[in-house]
Amino acid sequence: MKILHIIETLGLGGAERALVDLVPYLQKKGLDINVATLFDNNDLEKELLRQNINVYNLNLSYKWNIYEGITKLNTLIKENKYDIIHAHLFFAYFYTGLTKSFFPNIKRIVTFHNLPFNENNYDSLIKKIRKKIDCFILNKSFDSYIAVSNAVKEHYEEHCALRNINTIYNPLKIKDIMSYKGDKKLKESLGLANEDFIILTVGRFVEQKGYKEILRIANFFEKKYKNIKFIFVGEGPLKEFLKKTMSKNIYILETMEHKEVIKLYDIADVFLLPTYEEAFGLVVAEAMIKKVPVISTNVGGLRELVIDKKTGFLVEVKNIEKIKKLIEKIYRKEIDTKYITENAFNHIQQFDIEKIVDEILQVYKRII
Repeated sequence: MKILHIIETLGLGGAERALVDLVPYLQKKGLDINVATLFDNNDLEKELLRQNINVYNLNLSYKWNIYEGITKLNTLIKENKYDIIHAHLFFAYFYTGLTKSFFPNIKRIVTFHNLPFNENNYDSLIKKIRKKIDCFILNKSFDSYIAVSNAVKEHYEEHCALRNINTIYNPLKIKDIMSYKGDKKLKESLGLANEDFIILTVGRFVEQKGYKEILRIANFFEKKYKNIKFIFVGEGPLKEFLKKTMSKNIYILETMEHKEVIKLYDIADVFLLPTYEEAFGLVVAEAMIKKVPVISTNVGGLRELVIDKKTGFLVEVKNIEKIKKLIEKIYRKEIDTKYITENAFNHIQQFDIEKIVDEILQVYKRII
């Protein structure tokens, strides 16, 4: 069975990380896997090349160059004779859908990694047209659908009237994540003292992730507890704003290899993600594997990972006061975090990559 996975880029995002983790395991199961990207920005490509996965960079000149997109993708499909095309993210499934009339016998699958119709106001005419095109292509051009959480499944059922969507969570390489270890030397290398209490946030530097709220929380604790420190890991448009406005107890780290990010969980006392919306929450899942207490917002797929007061703590969006109280209780050891983190670790086992790969294989077999 020959399969093409197509995605917008292989940049440093959650969907991209999930794909890069997944496809080598599919190849080990005997499938012939290729990966194609539409646009430049392929930081994770080298991880696939090291594992002998063919990666084709189509390098479209701009996102809406439909003629170029269809031409390049059709050429790739014709040369490789795929059985299945598996698309990830909007432009990947947009262009994959447009190839249906040229190659009607190839089966097409899409994995939904986000909640796109919650992110924008769809009152404008242009956005309403965009949504209609989106849903039309999904209904007419694909043979199967996968959502990375029940929240994402319900989102597409509501907005595009899709049915028979399979919920298959993002795969987690639990054994690998547990094997990457951080220690006191890592703390020292970051200029932190051994007694510092670390609150870690990993995610793109955009307002939606709740960084402006964390700035206010950090400013509060800087005045009250000198050894509570915040670490931000990511890239994005808010980076310069964060650098200019952050208090002295915040450390911003540059983009690093995934395994180096994983090591940071070992020096963290709390993982904080006050995001406004989240389809799954890969970084939250990683924190749970590393047995770090999680505080996150009560949104999207996070509800399926974080069970309040059992596998972590849920707060409403922008509820800064509750976040401050939870952090302070954990800092003062007024909460039994071992009970929470053990429950979280047990809960997260259902997302192990071996199980997820088998679920995806079953979808492939059903449509061939």
